[in-house]
Amino acid sequence: MRSGRTVHAASRRFSSSAGGPSSCCAAVCHQATLRRAGRQRNVDTRAEAIRAAPRSDQLAALPAVELAFGHTVTALVRVLAELSRQIEALEGELVAHFHRHPDAEILRSQPGLGPILSARCSPSSETTQP
Repeated sequence: MRSGRTVHAASRRFSSSAGGPSSCCAAVCHQATLRRAGRQRNVDTRAEAIRAAPRSDQLAALPAVELAFGHTVTALVRVLAELSRQIEALEGELVAHFHRHPDAEILRSQPGLGPILSARCSPSSETTQP
């Protein structure tokens, strides 16, 4: 285990670098990964290129495509919100009906079983009743 002074000195050295502590640590991690993969030449240059790639300008989609993606995401969020609302409504109905079950008190007395899991564990949930 390293002493606190060694770690503190190393963090000061990394913080004083131009990119801050995270960029220096990331560059070291990239270099180590490249070396483990067998790269022997231009490790430092390639590690810096890997570190800088996500921060560089990327290709942009056409405005019409961006608008279409925006509408798609908005629609999907609305669908998920509606599904969540319907799930909550069904859970409420399940809880209301489960309390009328003859074994509800016994099942609910089991540790970790809430009304929904208790209904699922109920022996009568295996059979269909008209």
